[in-house]
Amino acid sequence: AVSPPGGDLSEPVAQATLRIVKVFWGLSASLAYKRHFPAIDWLISYSLYADKMKDWYDENVGKEFFRYRAEVMKVLQEEAALDEIVRLVGVDALSAKDRLTMETAKMIRED
Repeated sequence: AVSPPGGDLSEPVAQATLRIVKVFWGLSASLAYKRHFPAIDWLISYSLYADKMKDWYDENVGKEFFRYRAEVMKVLQEEAALDEIVRLVGVDALSAKDRLTMETAKMIRED
């Protein structure tokens, strides 16, 4: 684990570590404040191994895994965009489709 002062990931030790491990888990203070542990932000975290594991996922999980993964990430990104609206004017201001997106994202995160 590398946690540079001030979260500066351009710092040389952080960059060298990222080049070696090829994985980044971004921790989120807002998630920790909401008591969501581990407070790993899925929208900024990544692995450079995902594409290299495609054959394994196709064989052991299913050929649609990466398509489903992309759809899940899209829902989580939509939730992040809608979350600002919800904080400003409340969930009642959302359309039925947007409320469904928020509920779906909640199920992804919590279940």
